[in-house]
Amino acid sequence: MFKKALAECTSESKAVIDRLLVKIVDETIGKKSEAVLLAVIEMGEFCLNELKDEFLIGYVWERSFLSQWFSDQEAARKLFDKHERLRLEIAKRVNNLCFSCMQEFNTEPLYRLTELFLKHNMSTQCRPILISLFEYEYWRRNLRACSEIMQNSIDLDIPLPEACNQKLLDLLLGRPGSLAKPAAESAAKRKQKLQAKKYELKF
Repeated sequence: MFKKALAECTSESKAVIDRLLVKIVDETIGKKSEAVLLAVIEMGEFCLNELKDEFLIGYVWERSFLSQWFSDQEAARKLFDKHERLRLEIAKRVNNLCFSCMQEFNTEPLYRLTELFLKHNMSTQCRPILISLFEYEYWRRNLRACSEIMQNSIDLDIPLPEACNQKLLDLLLGRPGSLAKPAAESAAKRKQKLQAKKYELKF
């Protein structure tokens, strides 16, 4: 039903269908059976391959990728590996993804996304992620994490801004420096006791 409607709809009716599909995705990811998720993915792939429309598959991917369920994350990984056009679409969303994760004090998805980009030789897309992670850990005054992120950037030949070098020096010398607050600040009162997770890139 949806396939035929999408193939024949006008731009106005497509917006309505997209909103309905988004609602279905929101009610599916992490809440219903894997069979339902596969059906939603099939619809997204139809839009991507037949209609040249990345919207639905991109939304399905993002919700699956950020899900706490491993099966959802695995589905997102497979989609990322399978579709080049999806990878290019996700590359456009990197900054928004970083912002969303930082708002929730959730760095783990950003490390996973870095690994996916590196797997497909998309190191350029890793730079905003590394910058976001560095700024977050600097805000937390986490010298060890900042040093590891800086070392990763060197090993991967992904240069960070000179300001990051200065901030790392501030931490090494115990100077207060410039504590610019990341996006996560808006939710700080909810997670003041958050402990950073150690995460090693696998590449």
